[in-house]
Amino acid sequence: MQPDDLTLRVLIEIRDGISQTNLRLDQTNLRLDQTRAELREEIAETNRRLVGSEVRVATAIDGLAGTLGDVHRLLQDRRDIDTRVTRCETEIDELKRRVG
Repeated sequence: MQPDDLTLRVLIEIRDGISQTNLRLDQTNLRLDQTRAELREEIAETNRRLVGSEVRVATAIDGLAGTLGDVHRLLQDRRDIDTRVTRCETEIDELKRRVG
């Protein structure tokens, strides 16, 4: 085998190897593009779910604030009633002592 033939053969093998590497690189790039598209889709879905969750939490907090206001008013009324009942009981006891 002549040196020129050997050099040519090595160059052909290198060229073929580069072609195969380029093909694999193209396939890798395609898979990478698909993965990025899937990730963008999943991120968008996660963002949609997050917004929905935030709306539900805000609604629940708003409802809780309303309920807390109701409880506060009930406790305030209860305190007012307790004061009146205590005063009435005192007056009844005093009337009982007077009547004898």
